[in-house]
Amino acid sequence: MHCCGEFLSDNFTTISLLLVSLLTLLLTLFLFRGKTQEKQKCPFPRCSRCRGRMWLKFEKLSEVSKLLAENGFNADAQSFICRGLLHTARLNLRQNQDTSVNKKDVVLDDCTYRDIDLGPFQFCSPDLSTKPFYEKEELLTKEVNVLKDEFEALRKEVEELDASKWQTEEDSRWFKFYKINEGIVQLPVQEDHRSFAVMKKLQSEIILDCKFGFAGFFRLEPQGRVDDHYGPTNCRIRVHLGLKIPEGCHLKVSGSKRTWAEGECLLFDDSFLHSAANDNPGSERLIFLVDFWHPQLSSEQRRVIKFMFPSFATPTESNEGGDKATDDR
Repeated sequence: MHCCGEFLSDNFTTISLLLVSLLTLLLTLFLFRGKTQEKQKCPFPRCSRCRGRMWLKFEKLSEVSKLLAENGFNADAQSFICRGLLHTARLNLRQNQDTSVNKKDVVLDDCTYRDIDLGPFQFCSPDLSTKPFYEKEELLTKEVNVLKDEFEALRKEVEELDASKWQTEEDSRWFKFYKINEGIVQLPVQEDHRSFAVMKKLQSEIILDCKFGFAGFFRLEPQGRVDDHYGPTNCRIRVHLGLKIPEGCHLKVSGSKRTWAEGECLLFDDSFLHSAANDNPGSERLIFLVDFWHPQLSSEQRRVIKFMFPSFATPTESNEGGDKATDDR
């Protein structure tokens, strides 16, 4: 009996230690998860990713198809959106590092929208060709030439902007002056400004009335950086026209680095991981940015994207100064 008692006692001690270790592990995971969530809290108070989305009230893709049919969209448009939403959910789950996510929530023929909302992407279509950079001869040739022709006028305009109207985030060296914010032209519309004349020329291809569309002047101060981040969609081609480009500046997209040039355009897909830097110690970098629809999108596909992802901006929301940023990061 004595030996048996020692055996039971030893087993009890072992089990107790295992339980203590397990509880410690669970507590550590819980605390770490809380810190991770706190760290990942969005610092942008008006980020369009964090605002309400009209489709969040639907749980199934079949319900989205029904909504689209009720609003006059044909089967091709319904299929385009549903394939894109499912593809987006999978991309976000691949990006997400939270081990508490139940990957089984996404199934092959349907999915819930909490899965789509887990990562940086809002809508990415598997039907579109994508690559980090495009050459100006490949697409949007006419639009790029319009921008290049207005280089001198746009550079003069940016130098005359009201310094108090630039937007930035706290402790940032990256400043923005929106002409289009989430697809909405910003007031006041000053007809004598070349930027509005340029956008009028480009209005058939720039993204309007949709949260994915931005245009405006962007300033990166000396030794400023824009950290690695993803754009929300692959349905746009982002174009930068170099206005003032000192030495030591670069744009990196999916690991590939390019430099801006004054009077020239860089075309890229910002749904790839990308960042920007101005390592010059004494001179700012200035560009004019415009978002264009991906050329492979049909007019009906553009229309259904606008329906699913409307703008939450107002014509006077941006350019009020301070730290009021939106989705464009």
